[in-house]
Amino acid sequence: MYLKPLVKHADDIINTTKLVTAAGRACDAALPKITEYLQHNQVAKWATDGKLPNIYQFMAKTIREAANKVNPSKLKTMLDEKFDNLKALLGKIRAVVPGNIRERLDELTKFIETKRSVFSDAVKTYAKPVRTVLNVIAKKLDDQAWKVETYRTNRGWISPISESGSARLINAKPPKWVTKRRKRLKHPKLEMDANEIGDLMSKHPDHPPLQSWLVETFASTGKKIKADSIRGPGKLYRIVDPSNEGAGIFWMTEAEYKAIKNRDEWRSKFAVKPEWNQNGWVVEYEIKKGESLNVWRGPAASQELKGTGYCLEGGGEQIVFFPGSRDEIVEALPRVDSDSGEFLKDRDGSVDRRIEYIDLAGEAAPVKLRARITDPHIKGPTETGWGATDYQPEEAKRILLTAPAST
Repeated sequence: MYLKPLVKHADDIINTTKLVTAAGRACDAALPKITEYLQHNQVAKWATDGKLPNIYQFMAKTIREAANKVNPSKLKTMLDEKFDNLKALLGKIRAVVPGNIRERLDELTKFIETKRSVFSDAVKTYAKPVRTVLNVIAKKLDDQAWKVETYRTNRGWISPISESGSARLINAKPPKWVTKRRKRLKHPKLEMDANEIGDLMSKHPDHPPLQSWLVETFASTGKKIKADSIRGPGKLYRIVDPSNEGAGIFWMTEAEYKAIKNRDEWRSKFAVKPEWNQNGWVVEYEIKKGESLNVWRGPAASQELKGTGYCLEGGGEQIVFFPGSRDEIVEALPRVDSDSGEFLKDRDGSVDRRIEYIDLAGEAAPVKLRARITDPHIKGPTETGWGATDYQPEEAKRILLTAPAST
């Protein structure tokens, strides 16, 4: 019902990109109805009786299994088997029918042989787009399952925001946490070449490894970057949203955290871009008595906000170290390339399992979701009380609707 109006020509069925786009739009449009159906009492009872913890994921798994069966070589083998069975049956019939019927059977057998390759080619042509569409639909349903779970356990969080979506909102109505960009930033980034980084590391071999991108998150003003060892008892704090690792590398001292009054102050002072972190929760890293933690500390560099004339001021003291264990990340279904039908890879060459969100500005914003924090030193997350997003949906919609047209 939802797909039919979007597929206007026969060629759209064999054009993988067009079919996947149409199927994606149809699935998005159908999701509210699907959700309504799945919440029906009889469906809920069926899922409970069948011990299905998440019906969205059950549906996604079933569709993915169906997609795996749409295999051209297997379908061709099955088709050849049916053709051979039909030829064998016609051969048996031929032996017992009159001559004039026998001639027609021979013509039918010849027709089957000449058209066998045509049918095989058709199987190859249609199998790829069908398999791709099934994988895309399975991905959307699986993503919906994780989104529902995340909304349930992270009240108030809406979605991540893309860099371009954030820029549109900032340009339309600059928030309190941005500063008009000038020729020289208040806290310009620290720049060190490979030899300088190597010399610093050789002086502090027990500290976290440094790379140029990490050094550049520190400012070249004030105390710059310095090595330190924090002895327990003590606590460090990190602001997160559901798409951030609790066991990330950027932290702040207890004094810095308690001095922050609100989200605006945090985002500006620590120069945290919206697309990096929508905030709302805080985790606590405990350094116990008798323990020590080797860290780098120094002022956070200012951050330019791409696509805007604004920046984040920075200047707050950031603490950098690598917690002992990484978080568990949600094992979502892989993302699918709409052209090739293959599973996408992430920057590390692994299967890309990000959840595909659409942000408040209508832009794509795929992210990984945190499943569980495993480091025993880390407690939380708990709510900051600052709210879980920079913009509420209606507010974002109003800002974009009233924004002047770009020239």
